[in-house]
Amino acid sequence: MENKNNKKINYDFTDEITCPYCGVRESDSWENNENDGKEYCGSCYNTFFWERNISITYSSSKE
Repeated sequence: MENKNNKKINYDFTDEITCPYCGVRESDSWENNENDGKEYCGSCYNTFFWERNISITYSSSKE
């Protein structure tokens, strides 16, 4: 997605909830206890939906 300044906004699979309209990142996203929700951006005043993506990986080692 691009904002009004034609700047490409990466908002999929990011480390923080990111506004898909202006690209502002919510630095305290980890504090959110929900797995999805609706967010209001205080920077561009748009509302958007977000969801938490969880990836589980495993490692093993020799005994």
